[in-house]
Amino acid sequence: MMRYFPLLALAVLPLAGQTAALSAHSPTPPALLVELYSSEGCNSCPPADAWLGMLGRYGPRVIPLALHVPYWDGLGWRDRFAQSAFETRQRQLAAANGRGFVYTPGVFANGREFADWHRDSALRERLADVGTNAPQLRLEASVDVGTIAATLAADSLRPGEQLRLALAQDGLVSRVQAGENAGVTLHHQHVVRAWQGPWTTLQAHARFQLPANGGALTLVGWVERTANGQVLNAVALPLPH
Repeated sequence: MMRYFPLLALAVLPLAGQTAALSAHSPTPPALLVELYSSEGCNSCPPADAWLGMLGRYGPRVIPLALHVPYWDGLGWRDRFAQSAFETRQRQLAAANGRGFVYTPGVFANGREFADWHRDSALRERLADVGTNAPQLRLEASVDVGTIAATLAADSLRPGEQLRLALAQDGLVSRVQAGENAGVTLHHQHVVRAWQGPWTTLQAHARFQLPANGGALTLVGWVERTANGQVLNAVALPLPH
């Protein structure tokens, strides 16, 4: 069931004491950042979660993120991956796209609403529509005991553009005990565990804690327009677990 809510005003990880240096460049042509807004309390979200997990078949030009929102938490099941920052992000993107509400599953591709995400041809059309005049990005990371130090650099930034970073994780499993998905075991990929920024400088530095549970990790960095969240380019750096 889809619910609507009103809008308010690689290397292996090192052993103890070791570090690993990793880096990645944004692809050419620029990447498409796909943001899925999902919740474990929504019974129409598992098909969208599964779709997001299959986007790797498009290669490095499609970078998926699953951002779990908390506005379902009061309906019987609390999503342990949900963050209020992700709800804020979704509401901002919805407003920029002329929407007066948010919903799950909700998908945005480079900051633009992507209601027909389930059609493969629609995603290919979005890829073909990505502009080529975009900042180039370089993402570097060093992994130490329990932490990831990340640096995201852009070769240029215009006024009104900013950088963001996220840490996503695969292989997460939840056995839901209540709510619309009661009794269902959910499998998640590309779940955002941490989120930092924005920065308006050419180079941004951040430090992330390594999540305790789950599978492979991916750092994702991107450049977007501050006013409307339109993503201009993105880069992904896998950190296999």
